[in-house]
Amino acid sequence: YIQAQAASQAADSLLMGFDTGEAAEAELSYMAILLGAVTLDGWIVIGILGVMAVMSLWVMIEKMMTLSAAEKANVAFLEYFRVHSRALLQPGHPETEKIKAMPSMAKSPLFQMYQLGLSEIAQRFSAHAAEGRANYLSTSALESIRASLDATIVRTSQRLNKGIVLLTISISGGPFLGLLGTVVGVMITFAAIAAAGVPVKTVYKVTEGRPHIVD
Repeated sequence: YIQAQAASQAADSLLMGFDTGEAAEAELSYMAILLGAVTLDGWIVIGILGVMAVMSLWVMIEKMMTLSAAEKANVAFLEYFRVHSRALLQPGHPETEKIKAMPSMAKSPLFQMYQLGLSEIAQRFSAHAAEGRANYLSTSALESIRASLDATIVRTSQRLNKGIVLLTISISGGPFLGLLGTVVGVMITFAAIAAAGVPVKTVYKVTEGRPHIVD
């Protein structure tokens, strides 16, 4: 019995022992061991990836809310314009003031373009009335209105696409940062193994009564 107990303490023992509690405790401490083994550069990469994940989530939620509100406002404007199209094409009509007072129209890109075009036409008609001329739009006036509308389209596109650059950077750069962390972790692991050293096992072979090194 004493010989069996002594043999079971060896590293290469053929005896098998049982223990209760250590296996479950080891399973619970795997995450703690993993977190404790992360180096400083690993935490830096994890932190950057976490920030990029938060920014991506924020941009996606904000864009979803903005585009949804703009789509609903555009539908409401088109429906109102379909019913009151004749009145809304006349500068100074009471319907134009009524639609401006609607809170939902502030989020409609189509209403902003309509309002800009109508204000440009109203300014020119007011100048014609002051000069005693009939209302008309010349070719240069139409080109000026078109340029103003193009500028409004650009500004509206920039407002709707705000934050997309951050989302693109996060989507494109996240996998590369993850790969960088993996490569750095593997390099650190091999460097630690090399620094710790590997024990050398020497094999001897006895020939004619004298030992010789084989490996």
